[in-house]
Amino acid sequence: MSIRVKLGYGSERGNMGLSHKILSDLSKGIISIEDERELESAERMVNEFFTLAYSDIKEAYYKREAIDGNIRYSSFFKKLIYGKVVDVDFELESTGTQYLLQIIPFLFMSVEGETVIIDELDTGIHDLLINNILCNITDSIKGQLIITTHNTMLLESDINAECIYTFVVDKDANKELIPITSFEDRTHPNLNYRNRYLKGMYGGIPIARDLDFDELLEMME
Repeated sequence: MSIRVKLGYGSERGNMGLSHKILSDLSKGIISIEDERELESAERMVNEFFTLAYSDIKEAYYKREAIDGNIRYSSFFKKLIYGKVVDVDFELESTGTQYLLQIIPFLFMSVEGETVIIDELDTGIHDLLINNILCNITDSIKGQLIITTHNTMLLESDINAECIYTFVVDKDANKELIPITSFEDRTHPNLNYRNRYLKGMYGGIPIARDLDFDELLEMME
């Protein structure tokens, strides 16, 4: 089983069984020079993925430095910015773009037959992009991909309703994970699941009272 858990703001923890060494860190690292071919394969894959996912990324590549029989590598993009293609260090990319590179190995594990759990899959990633990724990977999954998300737009995607679950919370704050198909007369090909979810018909929505920010600010005085 491969698991990626979000532990509060900016903190992540991942555990996965990998078929390729380089997949443990696609952004940067140090490998033996004997594994250079694997680095080249990863470079081709990353380039294909990001040039298809982002129209302004024209190439993804690794800068390499030979050190005592090892290779230190780091990710770079060639990006179109104001009409010019410039080299951009991957570490300068947005949180969402960096996170996307981090979860690629987990997506691969599900394709290879593993059970994969990704917490907060859509962290910093555009709604349309994450929707496209999930719709594209669905037919390739030979294992199981389990995700948590707050992206309600996915309820309007082509994802099978039988794959969608919501946490229902009762008055005592007990939580139960329930498939939306278990709600009587609330699933149908012509229904808008997102609208129904936002109306509370599937549970799992926050119920908060109005906040008076003037009053809250006064409490700080």
